[in-house]
Amino acid sequence: MKKILFVFMLCFSALLACPAAYAKEADTDAFEITSGLDFSKDSVSTFDDSKTISGTAEKDTEIKIEVYSVNAEDMTLTNDYALTVGVSGIFSQIVDLSLGENFIVVSSGDSEESKAEITVNRKTEAVKKALEKGVYLP
Repeated sequence: MKKILFVFMLCFSALLACPAAYAKEADTDAFEITSGLDFSKDSVSTFDDSKTISGTAEKDTEIKIEVYSVNAEDMTLTNDYALTVGVSGIFSQIVDLSLGENFIVVSSGDSEESKAEITVNRKTEAVKKALEKGVYLP
């Protein structure tokens, strides 16, 4: 009886987990970002002067990456990258970041469904050094 109950609970648990795994599909149909930045977040911070954005897409998909510098008044396009996905289905691009806020848009085509956006806040080395010298208590 215990074995039957154990098998039932195991199968039931597997069925409950399947919809959650399916719900984690990418927001875009045209491409998927696999590393470099976590586009599920609205913003991230870094001390790096560049990030490598990698992903997958169908062969011959045109991927466009735009980097905007954000200040109090407006956004200015600072870097623009265009690449075509090859037969491997993998793309990768090193993206240069300015100090301060960088708004990054990765897109394929003109529709809103094939677009991923994130704000990357690049911090100065002075902030990094101050954080390294700090004493923090739990």
